[in-house]
Amino acid sequence: MADAKMKHFDCHFEVKATTDPTQDEPNIGKFEGYASTFGNTDRMDDVIVKGAFTESLNSLRDRGRQIRMLSQHNRHNLIGGFPSEEAFEDDRGLFVKGNINLGTQRGREDFALMKQGVLEDMSIGFIIKDNEIKNDIQFIKNVELMEISLVTEPANQEAQITDIKSIVPFQNLPMADVGHNWDISAAEVKLKEFSDSGDAHPNTYESAFLWHDPDANDNSQFKMQIGAIVDGQLKAVPRAIFLASAILQSSRSSIPEGAHDDIIKNLEQYYEKMGRESPFEKGFSPDEIKCLGRGDLVAFLRSGPVLSKNGAEYIAAKIHGGSGEQVADNQADGLRTLGTTLDSILKKD
Repeated sequence: MADAKMKHFDCHFEVKATTDPTQDEPNIGKFEGYASTFGNTDRMDDVIVKGAFTESLNSLRDRGRQIRMLSQHNRHNLIGGFPSEEAFEDDRGLFVKGNINLGTQRGREDFALMKQGVLEDMSIGFIIKDNEIKNDIQFIKNVELMEISLVTEPANQEAQITDIKSIVPFQNLPMADVGHNWDISAAEVKLKEFSDSGDAHPNTYESAFLWHDPDANDNSQFKMQIGAIVDGQLKAVPRAIFLASAILQSSRSSIPEGAHDDIIKNLEQYYEKMGRESPFEKGFSPDEIKCLGRGDLVAFLRSGPVLSKNGAEYIAAKIHGGSGEQVADNQADGLRTLGTTLDSILKKD
């Protein structure tokens, strides 16, 4: 017989990495892992059975609702959410991706405690819809999932967070001209000077990047710069966006795999602002390829099992070689060579 009262099922997790929140603007701390595991008995002699969350997750998705994230099961301490479309059951348990709102005081505090390693547990709040008692053990077969909390005391030692990260949310920066030059070293120096001036918004510096490095505590924590100071204003530079997109798809990317989807979503919004198709869906256009530096182009061409090092360097040299009037001819020839090479490979497949 089902229990109509709210119950909790606690899960232990380990924080792998974290980063400091931005100081003046709400930011999102992200983590992922198992909010509940199947088959193990917690301290209350409860066992969650695989399939227990299926009906509830489907209902949440149909309604377009997130799973609420609370602190200590306190409904007054709402600190974020778990997107229902990114929550799923596998053989181990309920896998979720959590978004902590660091614009809330309690969210910042809990994230700091996670960073310190003293807040290591989650707990699900649910109403039992179907259960079975065997040998004094309650097997919970169907639940209505109400919330997932960060808590201080675990009952289930099995579930673990697999990754925690912080991503700069989409800033919707105005766009620089597509032909605007991109020199990352000069852009970073100018950005730092502008950010330190009294005219800059306090969040200007970090707004120019896509990612926070969890292992750094100064400005070097910010990675994948796409913004620069253009005409006295922070703008997104198309060439920087093309480069970031190529690096993200190549072996040169130092961004954890689990963060790629969220960064791609941000980049795709800038492609939409430019009226361009996403390269993650359709590939790069010729003018976007020409914007990549020679080293980045070689790395991108070699990111999949398509071209050898010599082949990639040959095509990159074609595109970037020559001087004066030769440049346009070489670029066109290099792009034709690239197209012919890829067509040949595809025909072989």
